Amino acid sequence: MARMRLARFLARAGIAARRKCEDFIRAGRVLVNGEPGMLTSMVDPVADKILLDGRPVREERKVYFVFNKPKGVIVSMGGDDRGRRTMLDVITMKERVFPVGRLDKDSEGLLFLTNDGDFAHRVLHPSFELEKEYEIVLNVAIDDKRRAKLERGLPIDGRPVKAKLAKTGERKLRIIIHEGRKHIVKRLFARLGYRVLRLRRVRIGPVRLTSLEKGAYRPLTKAEIESFG
Repeated sequence: MARMRLARFLARAGIAARRKCEDFIRAGRVLVNGEPGMLTSMVDPVADKILLDGRPVREERKVYFVFNKPKGVIVSMGGDDRGRRTMLDVITMKERVFPVGRLDKDSEGLLFLTNDGDFAHRVLHPSFELEKEYEIVLNVAIDDKRRAKLERGLPIDGRPVKAKLAKTGERKLRIIIHEGRKHIVKRLFARLGYRVLRLRRVRIGPVRLTSLEKGAYRPLTKAEIESFG
């Protein structure tokens, strides 16, 4: 097997998305043949002995799921020290997976679960410009002037964020963005003086939530997986 960057191997092995794997390497949690791994380390997945927190890392069979996250559930595959419901309280599956990206505790809708870090990277990295579509409810109806501002692009953390909007009711909107940053939809509307009372993600790229019940999940089809390149 060809040699590859250490972070990429960890991602392919289903540890986490690539950026998170880089954090593990920086923290000194990864050993390669008994030595601390580096971000520049190139590894042979067959010949090299790679440990994370003292445990061997091996590639697993790749799995991909769509999950309809209910409101009130923390996006975590572990426990919560404050006793809040997490995805472990909702999901029962034999495969070890991690969530791709995030949804706030009070948000709901489509979330991918996988053990393929390369797939997660393609979904999350802004260079791929993948569309994310949300249904939202605002505290008051948006006016045309501020709607136009949002569609032209608003700066968030020094970088402009553009959105496509479709009105579906007095205070209801559909919004499409390419961003995946934390609280990005709520932050956009906060810049315009609005509060998002409800947020539901209904699409990522070509994959729609459709009729999947809250708390339920299904495997992605082969065609859906391949559509991410």
